[in-house]
Amino acid sequence: MEFLGLRDLTAGKKIIAENFANWTSGNEIIDNFIKEKQLKYGGSISRDKEAVFEWIPYNEFIDIKEIGKNCFATAIWKEDTKVYILVYNEYFNYYCEKCDNKYDDSYYKWCKECQINQLKNNFTNWTSGNIKLDDFIQKMQLKIYKYNILFEWIPYNEFIIIEGLENYTLAIWKKGPLYCNTNDKKLVRKSHEKVYLKYLYNSQEITAEFSNEVESHLKNDVIFGISQNPDTKVYVLVFDNKYFNYYCEKCDNKYDN
Repeated sequence: MEFLGLRDLTAGKKIIAENFANWTSGNEIIDNFIKEKQLKYGGSISRDKEAVFEWIPYNEFIDIKEIGKNCFATAIWKEDTKVYILVYNEYFNYYCEKCDNKYDDSYYKWCKECQINQLKNNFTNWTSGNIKLDDFIQKMQLKIYKYNILFEWIPYNEFIIIEGLENYTLAIWKKGPLYCNTNDKKLVRKSHEKVYLKYLYNSQEITAEFSNEVESHLKNDVIFGISQNPDTKVYVLVFDNKYFNYYCEKCDNKYDN
């Protein structure tokens, strides 16, 4: 049902109400639900056509094809194909095609729940060799705040050391950081990424203070993960160069402003 160029909402709602007797779903509860939605018709000041929510007999659909595992299907609506396509496209701009939950970031079509499930399934594919550290890393991974950075265990031999700085070591990470590819919802790597290594000479235990520090860096989108020098057993935090947007490169204190 459409209104062509209709600007008077009162008149539009009157036409809708007068049409109630011309259709039924066969279920009074559903009929009342549809009527309630129809009477909330808001018109449009930016388009010539405004679609109205309505009951659609199933036999009006042809070429029905199921997609994914979330009870959705594509179809051709014989009476008006354009309306169906419009609704379908807009829905998946906001809702995940895999789980049907609303995207946490609709611009990048990022679903946090789906990514968490993917990370959980990947837990058995890596280990730091330390159960407590593995548990800590897994905990940090499940606290993801954005689609584009993931905290992980990084074997030390993946780094090519370039030079030592005052508080950090500049290196190239051969495999590169892990990202969520929002196009196909897969974890991918950006190889040969420049990173900064911070050696934790005075911290061999995972304390609450250490955990809070890592979580803070995750929120700022500046940390890639943790590693360990196999010779000295010193743990190493691995940072993106965006770290220095928040912390002083000379003294490592957080900027006052």
